Amino acid sequence: MKNPFGKLIAVTLMLGYAVNSYSQYTPATIYQQHPSSNYYPHDHDSATTVMPKLIKSNFLYYGFLSSLNQHISFEFAHQMSDDVMLAAEVGIINLGFSQQSTNTAKEPGDSVVNGTSGGYFEGSVKLFMNPDYTRVGRHGYYSVEGLYIKPEFAVSIFTTTVTAISYSPYVYPPPTSDHTYSYTGGAIILNFGGQWIIAHCIAIDAYCGVGINFSNAYSANNPFTDNYFSYLTTSGNVPLAFTGGINIGLPFN
Repeated sequence: MKNPFGKLIAVTLMLGYAVNSYSQYTPATIYQQHPSSNYYPHDHDSATTVMPKLIKSNFLYYGFLSSLNQHISFEFAHQMSDDVMLAAEVGIINLGFSQQSTNTAKEPGDSVVNGTSGGYFEGSVKLFMNPDYTRVGRHGYYSVEGLYIKPEFAVSIFTTTVTAISYSPYVYPPPTSDHTYSYTGGAIILNFGGQWIIAHCIAIDAYCGVGINFSNAYSANNPFTDNYFSYLTTSGNVPLAFTGGINIGLPFN
């Protein structure tokens, strides 16, 4: 009778070789402040393991709701680090779908805004408070995802043409006159928002903020306006500025 222990030993050695050959396990790499910014820990691994990150560091956004306020806006943002983005936004006024007023001047003393044009610029920095890490394939991540605070400086310059009806007992229809007013406004705003990456290719950015507005309306004796397109403002000795919106963007390298 043949010795069965020889076959058992042979089968054991073959199984051990197969397991060792086809194992998917890779020893963890110790994280010791890797000099390259292309490495950081897995979101699901311990802080001692690192994986390469494949990340798109530039974003181009469109102001999804901007056309409802008589302008369109575009923002470019660049990721400086895992939790900091620099952003710049430009707006072109008078290209939206809505008008500031749908009324027409009919009676003496009436006035109506019939044209506004100009633009604005915003500069800001997004500071992510607790960045989330979204997997892209097996090795890539987006770190600029999650809640953030965004200090912002905005400058808005535009002109508004107002048509007014004057009273005259001898002329019918009453004479009209156009007045053009130039507005320059600036605001310092602190925004709170959140950004999410959907399907690894679309960025959704929603935010709102409050700050202080500075305007030439009083010094130029212009009629008060609360709409600077980049933000809304209140009247008073300390005019407040309010802003908010939803941006839809595309990440790219």
